[in-house]
Amino acid sequence: LALAPPPRVCGEVYLALPYLAQALGSLDARVVACVRKEEGPRWWWAYQVRVETAGLRFLLVRRYSQFRRLHARLRALPTPAERLPHLTSRKPHRTQSEAFAETRRAALDEYLQGLVGDAGLRTSLSLQAFLELGALVGRNAVLSPAPSPSMRARSSNT
Repeated sequence: LALAPPPRVCGEVYLALPYLAQALGSLDARVVACVRKEEGPRWWWAYQVRVETAGLRFLLVRRYSQFRRLHARLRALPTPAERLPHLTSRKPHRTQSEAFAETRRAALDEYLQGLVGDAGLRTSLSLQAFLELGALVGRNAVLSPAPSPSMRARSSNT
């Protein structure tokens, strides 16, 4: 028996959350734009990700490094490596023209389409956290770095 999570209150409006199966079954995520971000003399490319699920649509901004961390987390799962789509490689800073960013955007979109198109990968908490689906499906998936061997040893001794 699958129960829907309780409605959330936002001001005076109650928001009914979708069932997990409904949210994941209708999930679509696309990398729709690349945006140059600047902070002082430093700049980088960020990618807008449009997420649609269960009749809801929202935008996220992700950097390439966040895609790399997601890929590393998915590779650590007991999923066969051939199921993971190819993630475009990292290029040196000097090659980061607008044309480069658009080419990378298209490659990241293809990568993300491969992830959400695979029923097994779509249920991964790592992907759900990357797409910020936790609140929608009634869980708060927080990803922290894996504990170091010394931290695991300390926690097992207590």
